[in-house]
Amino acid sequence: MAGGGGSSASSPSANASSISISGVAAVGAAISGRISMLDASGQDRYVDTTDGSFSFKIQGLHAPVLLRAQWTDATGLHSLYSFASAGGVANITPLTHLAVAAAAGTTTLDALYSAPSATAFEDLKNALPAAISTLQAALQPMLSRYALNADNPITFRFVPDHTGMDAVLDNIAVVYSGSNVTLTDKATGTTLLAAPTAQLSASVSAGTWGTAAAAIATDTDVALSSTGTGLVVWTELAGGHTTLKARVLNSTDAGVTLSTTDARTPRLAFDGAGNALAV
Repeated sequence: MAGGGGSSASSPSANASSISISGVAAVGAAISGRISMLDASGQDRYVDTTDGSFSFKIQGLHAPVLLRAQWTDATGLHSLYSFASAGGVANITPLTHLAVAAAAGTTTLDALYSAPSATAFEDLKNALPAAISTLQAALQPMLSRYALNADNPITFRFVPDHTGMDAVLDNIAVVYSGSNVTLTDKATGTTLLAAPTAQLSASVSAGTWGTAAAAIATDTDVALSSTGTGLVVWTELAGGHTTLKARVLNSTDAGVTLSTTDARTPRLAFDGAGNALAV
């Protein structure tokens, strides 16, 4: 890696010289390009990498920081983002980019990098845990395939060798369309997550409906409230009767039984106050 420089703050944080941020920039394959790190005051650093690995000292900067990977290929210039609240591991991948975009409430992260602010960075830091949690739940089927737990894609240590977390990156497709995002399993074509980028919690996630439960569910209907709360209702055969069940979208419980007396073809709706009605 070849080092580069930016401007330096006149009064760095205490002990900042001993604090570092390191990680891997990858899209499955390692990224060969420039990695930049920026704090809310506009102070920055950069380093060039050919194998995706990078490391920065925070000296001269004030965490939290926004990280960016930029590289050029046959299709043009590309950028991915990540975020670090303190020193440690901070990878840059399509998954970290999605988490940061969701937490920032925008898909135009280049604009945030061009005009950083303490308020925007603080809001991003506070919103990031929820975005990561939603992403972890959506990724669970694929993480399990590669013997991974619900690991944080930003802070999880990995190498770009097409195993473990890197294999996950090889096998996902993240597609943005306007204000929405879709996360797909390339191998199976399964939609792991489909949601407004700024509201991942309103997503429909295949990862929270196991194959055993899906195999016996029929007559499904889904509805979202104005605040993004989602419900699903369905029928399933139990004890010789067709029972009616419901649960919150993306939950992992077995659902609540609404009727045990041969209900069929349920329909679900929300009123303006967020109350749900199943008929």
